[in-house]
Amino acid sequence: MIGELVLHIAAWRNIVRRRIAGEKFEVSTQDDWPPFAGDPAAWKAALSGLTKSHQTLLAGLAKLPASRIDKPAVPGGSSCYVQLMGIAQHDAYHAGQISMLKKGA
Repeated sequence: MIGELVLHIAAWRNIVRRRIAGEKFEVSTQDDWPPFAGDPAAWKAALSGLTKSHQTLLAGLAKLPASRIDKPAVPGGSSCYVQLMGIAQHDAYHAGQISMLKKGA
């Protein structure tokens, strides 16, 4: 379960990065919840992907002109600001779930 959450968090960081870059696309179930194999190699890859998703989101944010922050990320969508605040809240929510799972609650 934690592996699925890690992949999901990374996936949504990448989705937001693509959106603030202006890329419009549909999020598939596969995009939303990538499958997790569950073995040690899959766990290592998931952690690496999580780190990379953070780095590429920050790089995308650095390229975002200040003039676009309050404008829709993509036509008809929410603003870049809302997307970025949303991903921070999304990460925090799922980090809480992971913490509870680790404690066995």
